[in-house]
Amino acid sequence: MKLFLKKFRVINMITGVNISGVEMKREKYDPPSGLRIDTNLDIDTMKIENGVVLVDFLYTLNYDEKIGFMKINGVVGIKEDNPEKFVAECKKTKKLPIKTYQEILSAINFTCSVSGTFYVRVAGFMPNLNIPVPSFTEAPPEQQGKPSKKKAA
Repeated sequence: MKLFLKKFRVINMITGVNISGVEMKREKYDPPSGLRIDTNLDIDTMKIENGVVLVDFLYTLNYDEKIGFMKINGVVGIKEDNPEKFVAECKKTKKLPIKTYQEILSAINFTCSVSGTFYVRVAGFMPNLNIPVPSFTEAPPEQQGKPSKKKAA
């Protein structure tokens, strides 16, 4: 499946995220007075393999009050039209294009949050899931039981 922007410009394709290692350590077993989890993502090296740009990453969760940490190492694959030019430009500027960074961040956050939910159970940590909480309001009494006038798109 390809994603398209205006004028049908193909954006970077994430070919996959592979986790290669997990490290966890629980420092204290005291119940925390509050819960704060600091998340950090380091993008490390880039290389090309079979026409795919491979980007190594380190995803770190630090639990507040020195309770402990979890580190997830992995690699994310990006399909580029011209991978050599892409890697050369990233190395020259020492940064990723914003759209590519957004895609990488999204893919890594999703993979590490979901996988991390299972890993943290071993050390007894709280999972680092950022799930939005829906909020609802009650319709005014005169609108209750009436169908919405909004047209479906």
